[in-house]
Amino acid sequence: IEPDYFAHEEENTLWQNLLPIQDSLDVSIENELFSESMAALAQLRPPVDEFFDHVTVNTEDRECRANRLALLWSIKVVVDHVADFSKIEG
Repeated sequence: IEPDYFAHEEENTLWQNLLPIQDSLDVSIENELFSESMAALAQLRPPVDEFFDHVTVNTEDRECRANRLALLWSIKVVVDHVADFSKIEG
């Protein structure tokens, strides 16, 4: 992820919220503080919503698109660190 490619404030906001949550999740998971882990993930909801409300991921600019996809992949990695939500039905 290259912050220089961020064209919208929502990209930067999401990235700035994601970084500390990654660090706190490592500590929470290591200490088996699963409620705290889920609470940390819940903090991502507003910046993720804002990102999807204001940013087009599949832009014509290849570098920008790749950077946005990498940002989204980072969210997946963080969420998968806590639980495999794909196992939930419905």
